[in-house]
Amino acid sequence: MSVAVPEGAAIETGELSLLLTVAPAEDGSELEEGAEEGGEAELGENITDDGTRLFVGTEEGLQPLSADGVEVLGNGTIGTAPGYRVLNLMEANERAQDVQDFAVPVGEEGEAAVKPATTSQAFVGRRPSPTTRTPT
Repeated sequence: MSVAVPEGAAIETGELSLLLTVAPAEDGSELEEGAEEGGEAELGENITDDGTRLFVGTEEGLQPLSADGVEVLGNGTIGTAPGYRVLNLMEANERAQDVQDFAVPVGEEGEAAVKPATTSQAFVGRRPSPTTRTPT
């Protein structure tokens, strides 16, 4: 996972995006199911030569990220992506509260969300389902 803002936007105030990678051996079905069609790329155009799948997440949702011009670093994060300014660790730290509060809705009606876990990893969390309580 990499934190980014739109190219040309101010680092301090630009709308955040999560640039996400799914390695070939990992199960990315939740992300693929949550990705909306009609974004920057179609599913299939977001796959690198080694099979890594790329996505961009915003507060509006998740979309495939075109692999054209994207540099995936050895640790699985995205170093560069056309249209985005990838924040370095110091810049992301300056936006730490924004990053911590950030969530990308996925699934039907936002039943789950992609959340940053560390500076380079994210997870898909599900909202707890309502449970019926019986009086005791």
